[in-house]
Amino acid sequence: MEYIVVNDLKSEDMQRGASLTLEAYLESCPDSYTYVRSHELKEFMIKPETDFLILGNTTRLDPNLAQWIINKCHYVKINFDYNYCVIRNPHIHNLAYTGTVTYNGELGEYLRRSECHCDMSIGNIQADLIKNAEMNFFMSHEQKNEFKKVFPKLKSYVSHSCFDSQSLNSFLNLDVYKKNEKALIWNSMDYIKGVQNAIEYCNSNSIEYTLVNDIRHEEMLEKMAEHKYVVFMPNAWDTAPRLTIEAKMLGCKVITNNYVQHARETWWGFGTEETHIFLKDLPTKFWNKIEEINCYEND
Repeated sequence: MEYIVVNDLKSEDMQRGASLTLEAYLESCPDSYTYVRSHELKEFMIKPETDFLILGNTTRLDPNLAQWIINKCHYVKINFDYNYCVIRNPHIHNLAYTGTVTYNGELGEYLRRSECHCDMSIGNIQADLIKNAEMNFFMSHEQKNEFKKVFPKLKSYVSHSCFDSQSLNSFLNLDVYKKNEKALIWNSMDYIKGVQNAIEYCNSNSIEYTLVNDIRHEEMLEKMAEHKYVVFMPNAWDTAPRLTIEAKMLGCKVITNNYVQHARETWWGFGTEETHIFLKDLPTKFWNKIEEINCYEND
């Protein structure tokens, strides 16, 4: 068994949630694997008879190759966001349709034309990859439920945001007892991340804050450990933002809103030690599910 793992970016390109979670899964992979960026994947690299594909974000995958994978290969799809939508978030698409959010050019014209029905667009290869996967993995139950409204027949499993051993050790080893009275805010330029909402919250509640961006993941954890609060208030659905989970594990008071889609799950109410056990077990559960799919296919 050879796994071929495909994602638009690797963490060495940009340290975002999708690549970090995917690489945390790979740290515990029980078999050999090839890890490739989606735009670098070629047909000759795949043996459909023996290879099993694990697809993460695939917006840069050649559409003809994607169709070949659908027709010829065994594969699963990990959904870090909503990439059947042209802007990877139907909630924001609908905000653009109502004029709440503005996009320029042809994209803006498309978004203003109707609410998100991207899944029904002719030639939407991302939707086809989702519909034909042997299993779809999700970051939160609310994300899964929103997908099931669009694709009712999906086989689905919530595998959650995942953390590698280095991050898990950092949660245990960083000094979280000498905190300042400030809030940390991730100063993302991405509209969905709602940085202005977080700033306004801090200003309204007389909380000093630190804006952080363009630092390595390890530095981000160190900064977070120093702060009493982490404020993250996205403008639309965010499936399972790692920032909030990391903040919880580093003893911060997490201030967020209803758009954080994992925040109503049972485990979110666990104490730090119990949450650490929960997070540590996630890669094993992921590979157990993959093995279960493989066993079913080989019966």
